Amino acid sequence: MTAARSPSPPATRPARGCASGRRSGPARSDEPWPAAVRQAMRRAVGLAMTEQPEATLLRARLTAEVPAVRSRMPESLSATGRLVAEAVARRTGLDPDGLEVRVCATAPAGGLLEASRYTAERGHTDDLADLVDRAPDVFEHGPPARKSRGPAART
Repeated sequence: MTAARSPSPPATRPARGCASGRRSGPARSDEPWPAAVRQAMRRAVGLAMTEQPEATLLRARLTAEVPAVRSRMPESLSATGRLVAEAVARRTGLDPDGLEVRVCATAPAGGLLEASRYTAERGHTDDLADLVDRAPDVFEHGPPARKSRGPAART
């Protein structure tokens, strides 16, 4: 039996940039960093599903189902976060090692991981590109308001 390699964050088909009102081209240097991160996530998802769809879906499933694979994800996210932190620092003029930049850089990677696990846990019935678009919305606006389900939902 061979040792399992830690998978890269999984992805799916490219997002529909025009349908969502968002750009689908390369990031511009004057573009705000959240938009650039969203675009980078979309491109990564699109490339993974275009170039290796079966392997990408397998990685997502293994991340969701195998604790040993899941336990390696913080290491992978940390490496990704360092790369994103450099880009955020260049756009903002802040220190790439500063806490705020590090949080801004790793949060989207965590969102991508959770979007991938979410769809894998549901048999890939959700469109990962759509989920990847939803993750930055949560960073920007917080979770949606709780829907009332009667007396138990009231605080």
